[in-house]
Amino acid sequence: MKKITYITMLIFAALSAHAQIESVNQYILQPDCISDPVSATDTIIHVSVSPPTIVLTDSDGDGIPDDVEGTGDLDNDGIPNYLDLDSDGDGVPDEVDLCYYAPGDPPTGCPGSIIDRNVFWLHGYQGNELSFQLVADDVETRFKANSRRPDYNASQQSLASSAANVETDINDVINGQINTERNFIIAHSMGGLVARTLGQMTNPSTGTPLYNGLITFGTPHQGAFAANTLVDNPQALDNALTNACQKLGIGPFLEGINNSGALGSLAVMFGFGGGVLNTACDAGVALGFPAIRSFAEQGVEAELTTTAAASIPEMPTDHKAVFYGIEHGHDDGSLTPRFIGALTNSPNSFPLYGADASDSLGLAAVASQLDFYVTRMNFWYAIHALLCGGNSWLCWSSAESIADAYKEGVDWFPTLDPTWQELIGARQTKLTQVGCECAYYDYGNYVGSQIYYGEENCSELNEIDVVCGPYYELVSFQHPSDGFILAESAMNGPGVNYPIQKMDGSNHMQMKNDSKMKIAIKIIFEDSFGEGEEGFFYTEFR
Repeated sequence: MKKITYITMLIFAALSAHAQIESVNQYILQPDCISDPVSATDTIIHVSVSPPTIVLTDSDGDGIPDDVEGTGDLDNDGIPNYLDLDSDGDGVPDEVDLCYYAPGDPPTGCPGSIIDRNVFWLHGYQGNELSFQLVADDVETRFKANSRRPDYNASQQSLASSAANVETDINDVINGQINTERNFIIAHSMGGLVARTLGQMTNPSTGTPLYNGLITFGTPHQGAFAANTLVDNPQALDNALTNACQKLGIGPFLEGINNSGALGSLAVMFGFGGGVLNTACDAGVALGFPAIRSFAEQGVEAELTTTAAASIPEMPTDHKAVFYGIEHGHDDGSLTPRFIGALTNSPNSFPLYGADASDSLGLAAVASQLDFYVTRMNFWYAIHALLCGGNSWLCWSSAESIADAYKEGVDWFPTLDPTWQELIGARQTKLTQVGCECAYYDYGNYVGSQIYYGEENCSELNEIDVVCGPYYELVSFQHPSDGFILAESAMNGPGVNYPIQKMDGSNHMQMKNDSKMKIAIKIIFEDSFGEGEEGFFYTEFR
């Protein structure tokens, strides 16, 4: 978790600073060879996303969808499972059979005594076995379930190596247990992709699944837009980091203070490392960027891009569900500070289901850093005015230079949120032709102009006294996200066959232990996604 925090916050600082107006072109798609006069304005379009429609057929009316029961014939009675009310032929109807994959005994339909089911909690990118600790422990305490937390942190060079590590852990847990088809996986973020890569594990002797459900939280099923930037354009991070260091470092450097207090918090937050922040933040560039670039080139990130995600196998198991978060603040500049709060304050540092509080901590932290720069800027401008008397505008002083340097830092903060959104794909800006602009002349004298929206071929509008060219707008498409993963990626789990669940107000990190997770636990273990006690995920209280 420390590594992802360091790297992500370093990217925060680097990319956020690079959102200055003069460098915004880095993030927009420029049309080729614009030779005609160009005009431009800025338009924001909010993209609406809807969960996929799930259509399930239950031909025999036993409450188990056809695609779950399949076309096989477990009891060899000539009736395919999807039409057989007792697929395994043990006398216990499928609608109440907890183990319909194998003949068992009434009333449960399971062979032998029912033992507590295993729930495998898979952590996300750069997480560890403690990522789900509070929630997993709560589930084990209240429900007849054993919370298992595999740790594949040391094997994240690829999804395959991560999956192999998880496979070993699951085999060690199962080790001859019965009723394994009642087990299931709950995975956060990349853990869901690891589960997809792992596939369906089965007992080699009986073919019985070792787990038969998969639930993901914030998993980038369609890929992570942030990985695209990290993998495809890492050099941008180098330039952006230098810019950020200059904006935030020159004022304190000229004043001769080190990174203690507010500046120290900012340095730690953005991963600049120890020592005085010099004018170019050379240490930060030297130590930070190569680490990021190396991590991108050698780590698992290349498998998380939106292109690579298409090659990952579909969600395995018969029972598949997804939860996705949409954090607040996409329009008011608070999305990134909220996410910073969750990154710098572990969800497990809060009381059970109390990580919502990280929002206010993040907002307060960023406000505190901004206040530091504003306060120092005003202080040094006041000193300059005092030194120069009433002629401060004609007077030069070193105090003014320090104040101007702090103003660079003040001006940097408003770029934080829009640029982070560009990085993760929550805001995708493109220079787009939206029509034609025609200039009208009267005997060679310019009269005025008119914009014709919707026109594409501007040359067809030209006349003797009318000259037309493309009219462009900077169009920003706003996509809902959890502060790191786009909702459209997290909600579209390939093969999902349970109602899609939205966690309104949850961001990618805090969702592991916030109030929406408390609701999710009820949906899973008590309600079984609306199916009640007959549903697969329903688990008895202890």
